[in-house]
Formats: sequence, C-alpha cells, structure tokens
Amino acid sequence: MSFDKSAVWKESCFPVALNLMRAAIAAVSFMALAASATTLLVSPPEQQVRLRDVIDIRAVINGVNDTHTFPLAGYDLVMNFDPHFLSFRQISFGSNLDPTGLGDYQAFDLSNGSIHLIELSLDTQQTLVDSQPSNFDLFTLSFEALAYGTSVITLDINALSDSSGNLIVAATQHGIVQIGAVSPVDEPSIVLLLLPVLVAFGARRTYKKSSF
Repeated sequence: MSFDKSAVWKESCFPVALNLMRAAIAAVSFMALAASATTLLVSPPEQQVRLRDVIDIRAVINGVNDTHTFPLAGYDLVMNFDPHFLSFRQISFGSNLDPTGLGDYQAFDLSNGSIHLIELSLDTQQTLVDSQPSNFDLFTLSFEALAYGTSVITLDINALSDSSGNLIVAATQHGIVQIGAVSPVDEPSIVLLLLPVLVAFGARRTYKKSSF
C-alpha cells in the first residue's frame, strides 16, 4: 500500500499551517495597529530662551496604554542635544513605572551631546495596566543655555517594552531650543510701553473735538 506524503500534507498539515500563518499575520497587524498611536515626543516642542537660562525638557509618551493592554514597563532611550548651546544640569525620572512605590531600576549616562537613559519597572503587568495612564512624562532633563544659537532636541528609541518583554513600537517627535539675547515681550509689558502714546493720542483727539 503506497503512502502519499503530499496528500497527507495537503489534507492535514497545510490547513493548520495556513491557519497559523493567518493568525500570525493578524497578530502582527493587531500589534502594529495597537502601537501605531503611541508617540514619544519632546515637550515643549519649541522654546525661546535667554542666555544662561536654565530650562526643562520633558520626554512624554502618548497612547501607550489606551486599550489597557500594552502598558510601558521599560525603556532604553537616547536624548540628543547640541553641547555648544546647551549644558546638562540634572535629571528627574517620572513615577508611572513605579506606581506602587516599590522602586524601579533607573540609570543614565552622559556623553558629549547625548544622554542615554534606562528605566525598568518592578511592578507586575496587571498593576501597570490598572494604574498607568495613556499619556505621561518619562523623565525631565534640565539644561543651561550656553551660547546664542539653536539646538535641535531628538529622541532615539533603542527599546520600549511591556512586562512580558513585548516590544512597543512608537513614533517620535523632536524639539528645538532657540537661544537669543532677550525673551519675547509679553502682552502686559507691551501695553505699558504703549500707554503714554495711547494717552497722548486720546488727548489730541479730545482737543480736536473741543476746538469745533
């Protein structure tokens, strides 16, 4: 009795393999769809400051836990800046990877024009799912403005993951810092500067009306 291996494959193995392939494609598509709304951005996106000002730049993640399925449990990031115009002062990590206060692993390494930052949560996946908002600050970096000019602030993603080690895909939005001689004049200051002119203009109009 002959045994047709190809027939067995077509009748049993092939449908199973095809279903597994379809499931894998669907899973990848679902993961990509779930992560497509996740964005890692520099905030504020643009700053205009004076020489020697100390400024804060935040790394913010948006849309990471919208479906309460993929909370952030760890990240490995690099923030880049121009050391000719900005000098690093200090760092403050956020608290959303440590919602229970048990502590987490935090580390950073400063090199010329870049800061490598790592944070890993010690909380369970379910704890992060229940407590983590969809939008929050990862960390805040403080810089001093050294010289007149412009520094672009960029974020490089080495890894974003949940507690199971599943990678989270995210887009990035960068920022810019412009260092000038003076800060923009706010509206009350402009009004005060123009007040004498407005008063004189009003008195002149009154004088013209009274002369008729």
